[in-house]
Amino acid sequence: MYPDTAMRIFDVFLSEGEAAIFTLLIRFIRDQQKEILNLYDDDLLNYMKHTLPYESLQKHSMWDLFDYNSTLNK
Repeated sequence: MYPDTAMRIFDVFLSEGEAAIFTLLIRFIRDQQKEILNLYDDDLLNYMKHTLPYESLQKHSMWDLFDYNSTLNK
């Protein structure tokens, strides 16, 4: 993850609280659900730590991922 992306996530965390981080994680997981369900053990761990955030941030804008209302409606 790039430093500017991490900084934006931290900024949102400071202004919105921990709910913003949970919203982001839910969107990451929902976005890649099929891939996640096909992985096990170390492959799943590596995917969740490295590939999942990168792929999700490539597909969606940062602010779309933090949209709490759209997360609940999907």
